[in-house]
Amino acid sequence: MAIIKIETITKRAQRLYLEAGLVVEIGIELNAVGVYLNSADVGRLKFRLLMSANSAEASPLYTLDHVSLTQAELQSQAQEIFNAAVDLFKQYMGARIRLPKDHEALFSPK
Repeated sequence: MAIIKIETITKRAQRLYLEAGLVVEIGIELNAVGVYLNSADVGRLKFRLLMSANSAEASPLYTLDHVSLTQAELQSQAQEIFNAAVDLFKQYMGARIRLPKDHEALFSPK
């Protein structure tokens, strides 16, 4: 399934309209992006700073530390939500993200 539309709420938040008819909001937190369904906290992507920006030309480097998505009905859209959350974090923080090679396993249903 896919994201039909991404609506910018603020620089720190977006609303994702999913093909399944669900509406998910994502928002920047301290070194994280929260995932919300019907105003309920249903997930989070946490990032860890690897290298700060030492000049105006350089951008900080983060790595993905942890992913959680607790709502079962969102598991089929996990990859799309994950991609949108990473993009929002990169854009807001002006950062580069180093993803673990096995990052897809972080949000796969167990």
